[in-house]
Amino acid sequence: MNILGIENNGLQSPEEVYRDFQKESAENGIHKEAGNEKEGKWLIKDEYIPEEKKSQNPAGIYKKIQDEDGKPKIQYVDSGREKKSCTGNTDQVDREIEKLKQQKDQLEIQRNAAKDEKTVEELERKLAQVENELRQKDNDTYRRKHTVFYET
Repeated sequence: MNILGIENNGLQSPEEVYRDFQKESAENGIHKEAGNEKEGKWLIKDEYIPEEKKSQNPAGIYKKIQDEDGKPKIQYVDSGREKKSCTGNTDQVDREIEKLKQQKDQLEIQRNAAKDEKTVEELERKLAQVENELRQKDNDTYRRKHTVFYET
């Protein structure tokens, strides 16, 4: 990368790039030092002020490191932050399934007690619907999908 005529191949720090720029511009007569009014106009320049060095511990949970071949790679870092855990709760699903089972039992009792053929057919239709809903909901996949998680 060429920044203001200085080759930067990514191996120099910003401080080094700025120092090289100052040196090169002074050699070429581009940069006029303060108080040297005989040389001509003053150039307005930006100044690089380096930040204070940050702590060695990364802020996130990943950091850039080099592998055994010297190639960069990303590594997971335990940053020492307070760890939180989650608790899964399936009570709502369990209540829903229990309610369907009770409804199924009630419909079977009513169907066995019914004497009218039309009522028996109606109860059998409702019973088939409840059994179908139970098959869809009374399994691990449905429970996992409808589990409520709380952070602790």
